[in-house]
Amino acid sequence: MKNSLPRSQVSAVLLVGLACAALVGTAWGHVQAISNPTLHRVKEHWKFACSGPPPVQGDRDTVVRGDPPPDLIIANAETDPEKMIRFLRNKDLDATAQRAQLDAIQDMNRAHAESFGADNFLEGRIKSMETAYRMQFTASDVFDIRKEPESVRAEYGTTPYAQGCLLARRLVESGVRYVQLHHGPGQQWDDHENLEKGLRERCPDMDRASAALIRDLKRRGLLEDTLVIWGGEFGRTPVSEKGNGRDHNPYGFTMWMAGGGVKGGMAYGATDEFGFKAVENQVSIHDLHATVLHLLGLDHEKLTYRYAGRDFRLTDVYGNVVRDIIT
Repeated sequence: MKNSLPRSQVSAVLLVGLACAALVGTAWGHVQAISNPTLHRVKEHWKFACSGPPPVQGDRDTVVRGDPPPDLIIANAETDPEKMIRFLRNKDLDATAQRAQLDAIQDMNRAHAESFGADNFLEGRIKSMETAYRMQFTASDVFDIRKEPESVRAEYGTTPYAQGCLLARRLVESGVRYVQLHHGPGQQWDDHENLEKGLRERCPDMDRASAALIRDLKRRGLLEDTLVIWGGEFGRTPVSEKGNGRDHNPYGFTMWMAGGGVKGGMAYGATDEFGFKAVENQVSIHDLHATVLHLLGLDHEKLTYRYAGRDFRLTDVYGNVVRDIIT
């Protein structure tokens, strides 16, 4: 049977929202760079100009976690890359000396490999060192949002989240394949009480910067091949908690998507009249994952593997592509 899956036009995925644990399998409230969004353990290596898809997640602070964490902290509240990323600049060696030092190390590594035969672990270290070198000098430019025109920065705003949105656009523009931007810090959207006050304080920042990000991506011709996903882990109940708050509600809530092969200007699905549970065109998290993978050119059912007597895949053994929202 002929494969009807279209060739993906999506070159980047940008997750924006309140908290994205349901999307990527991690509930950490900081920015992490991850090499596999299905893993709870965040790897320490992420890439700007390498062969693999380079993922970055953004919040007030960006924590690139390794063993033991943290290895690298990116402070989005700052605008100077050297304050955003610790040890970004080598204070003892300039760029030429660093390159010479790395070349000498790599020559010794390759000589060792030639003497003792192929070693995947050693080859991995050689590539990791080159990755780190490129990351260091690329980040000095990409993370410097001060290079943006004042009109662009004014459109986004000056809050840490606004600067994170602008940085997300710069990362996508530079070729980063996976960016996650979390409106933080902490669990400030967990409105069990004082909901009205909290939303009036936070929503203007979220709305302004998120809208600016979409407009900016579109102006630059990036939106058509960047899949933007906005959402959180769950919604809130339609009834009061503690008199002025709302409890968790996983049965009916809203997410939106833009660019990357999805239709614009439409709403898919609806809740009951009470606003408690989705009753029309329900979309499960497995359906969402299957749809995102489809937009990336991957058939989620072909990722199935057998382990411990049962089938596994990124969508477990569930999920259907929501074709009605695809262009």
